[in-house]
Amino acid sequence: MASGIRNISCSTKKILMYCPDNLASLYVKDKIRDMSGANSSSMLDVNNKSTFMSAIDMCQVAPMIAESWVFILHYDKVSKLMYANKAVFDSSYAYFIIEVKNYKEFLDVKKNISVDLELYLSYIGFYDVEYLFRRFKIHEKIINFIAKSYRDSPESIFTLLKWVQEGAKLEERSDVVDLIGKPTGTVSSFAIMLLEDSKKVYTEKLFSNRLNTIQDLCGIYGFSSLRNFLMASVKDILDIKILWLVGTIYDKIWDLPEGYDTKRLSRYNRLLPVIIGLPYENILNLYMMLNSCYWRTDIDMLNFMYKYYKKGLR
Repeated sequence: MASGIRNISCSTKKILMYCPDNLASLYVKDKIRDMSGANSSSMLDVNNKSTFMSAIDMCQVAPMIAESWVFILHYDKVSKLMYANKAVFDSSYAYFIIEVKNYKEFLDVKKNISVDLELYLSYIGFYDVEYLFRRFKIHEKIINFIAKSYRDSPESIFTLLKWVQEGAKLEERSDVVDLIGKPTGTVSSFAIMLLEDSKKVYTEKLFSNRLNTIQDLCGIYGFSSLRNFLMASVKDILDIKILWLVGTIYDKIWDLPEGYDTKRLSRYNRLLPVIIGLPYENILNLYMMLNSCYWRTDIDMLNFMYKYYKKGLR
C-alpha cells in the first residue's frame, strides 16, 4: 500500500486522507485536481445523501468540462452510503478523496475499502519534505533542517512552501526561522533523547554529544525560551504517558478527553512507541528538574546538564 504525498499519481484514484491542517489538505486537493485533469466545476464535496446519489450518477460518464471528476467524500457524513455502494469506486471517470477526522475512522476505511493511497498527515516525513522542496534547488542541508525540525507541524511546512513558491530564498537556517518561526520538533526530539539517556550508563562521550546538541538549540532559541519549550515538550510526553497508563491511548493518539489538546499531542504519534517504553518516574523527574530551574545564561543551562547527567545517570 502506497503512502505519502510524493506517491500521488494518475493511478491513485482512491485516496484515504487524514489531514488536520488546512494548507496541507488544500495542497493535496490541488495536486489531485491538476494531475487528474479536473477543474473547480468537476471537483465536488460529497457530504449528504443527496450529493452522494448525484456523485453515483455523475461518475458513470466523463464530465463535459474536464477530464475527470474528483469527489471529496466526508466519511462522517456518508460512511454508510459508501459501504452500501462500493461499486462507485470502480468508475473510470472519477477520483475519490475519502476524508476522515480521526484515527478510528482511518482504520475503519482501511478495513472496508481497498484504497490506492493512504495519507495520514499529522506529520510530514523526510521523503515528502524532500519531494516538496527539491524542485526549488534548495541546498540539502536546509531541506534536512526543515524535515528534522518541522516534521510535526504540517502547517509550518506548507506555509514555508507557499513562501518559497512566491520567491522566498532559503540559503540559511535563519531564513527558514524568519519565515515560519522557531521549530518545536527539534525540541521534542531532544526531550526524547534526554529521557532515553536516563536509562543509560553515563559516559563522557554521551555527555559531550548532548552538550553540543543543546548548545546548538540555545543558539536557535535562546536559553530561557529553550528551557520553556523543553519543559512544555516533557509535559506533553508526561500527559501522553499518563493517558497510556490509564488506557485512554493504545497505539495512536486521537480523540482525547476534554482538557487535552488532541491536535498538539497527536504530533507525538511517531514517538508513541518510544514514549510507551519510557519509565513514568524518569519523565516526571525530568519535568520536575526543568520546573525548578531557570536558564538566564549558559551557566544555568550547564548546571542543569551537569546535574541531569553527571549526578543523575548511573
